[in-house]
Amino acid sequence: ALPILNLLDPVRSNKFNKISADMPQSAPSSSRDTPLLDQLPPLRRAQLLQVTLRHIKVAGGLETDKFKKAEEFLNVKGGDYEQAFHYIKGLDQAA
Repeated sequence: ALPILNLLDPVRSNKFNKISADMPQSAPSSSRDTPLLDQLPPLRRAQLLQVTLRHIKVAGGLETDKFKKAEEFLNVKGGDYEQAFHYIKGLDQAA
């Protein structure tokens, strides 16, 4: 058989599908209860977590609470990223 035909071989394609199916999609977030945070695109999520972490450091909180706090801020603002982001930044300016 030609090498190109091997790509169409169901046994090989099943092997690759099995490998990709076995990979965890979002393992770290599945252990937390952060549905609003998990809905954000990766860049927005990272930005919100970063500004939340800055706020926690200013407020003297625990860094490990950043996911919970980011979810709380999103919840306060109805899941709206922009509003939550500016809300957190406003808290830091007020302090």
